Amino acid sequence: MTVGDSAVLKATWPAPACDVPVLPVPFVVFWRSSNAAVVTVDSTTGKVRGVGTGATTVLAIIVGDTAVKSAAAVQVNPH
Repeated sequence: MTVGDSAVLKATWPAPACDVPVLPVPFVVFWRSSNAAVVTVDSTTGKVRGVGTGATTVLAIIVGDTAVKSAAAVQVNPH
């Protein structure tokens, strides 16, 4: 993405398997940027916006179970 761009991230959960915990459906996700100088993220909708150049990570954390989380690498280039 470039500075000024935005996108909405979506969290999905794999089909249940013996080693995957069962989550209530629908589950609620809390979103967080590891560097708000590069990407801001709406903590409830997952909408990210590039605000500065660089790379960062956006975390998706299941509300009520902080052990269940995933991350997405985001690169922001100059406009």
